[in-house]
Amino acid sequence: MTSAAKPIQEPDGWDEEISEEELQFLAECMPEQLAAKAAELEQDLPEIPRVPNLSEKRPLRRAA
Repeated sequence: MTSAAKPIQEPDGWDEEISEEELQFLAECMPEQLAAKAAELEQDLPEIPRVPNLSEKRPLRRAA
């Protein structure tokens, strides 16, 4: 028996994307809560390792 994996849901109801109208309402009526949530989300960003891009010069490996 295998069970389907359930997505993790945040308990406070912020797990769904909100519409532009909802965002506008929050900005007008609840700016403190919106700012607090934005700060919380910025803190939750994962550390992304630096990846070299194609414009950086790197020595090429020779094929055998």
